[in-house]
Amino acid sequence: MDYEALRDYLNEHDPYSRMSHISIVKLEPGKSEVTLTVCPDNENFMGFLHGGAYYTLADVAGGSALVQRNSKCVTLQADLHFLRKAHGGVITAYGTCVHLGKSTGVSHVEMKDSEGRSIAVCTVTMFFTDEPLQTMEKE
Repeated sequence: MDYEALRDYLNEHDPYSRMSHISIVKLEPGKSEVTLTVCPDNENFMGFLHGGAYYTLADVAGGSALVQRNSKCVTLQADLHFLRKAHGGVITAYGTCVHLGKSTGVSHVEMKDSEGRSIAVCTVTMFFTDEPLQTMEKE
């Protein structure tokens, strides 16, 4: 699997991630690195990153850490723990595959602010649709 081509495809063809200012930086078997740029579009009325943006970032990073399964996946569950609020800058999420089964995968995601402080952690469980990712690379 060409992980760079898949990363580029996902960044280009995922309108919700683009709208959310999310970009996959790195994909490799069992690991992902995904960034979110904090801006007025994704802040809440109190001036810091909206909780839904944390969730979206964790969802993208968690699913991306499971691409070695070569299957599109959908979220079954996510358990998100907020550790501190984010003010501006870039948030980086590091996804790590914890379990890769026949029909489900589990990843651990840690999110860090621009200063390297942990701001949230999440466990994401995905269901594999068995629709191959390669079909996306050829579109």
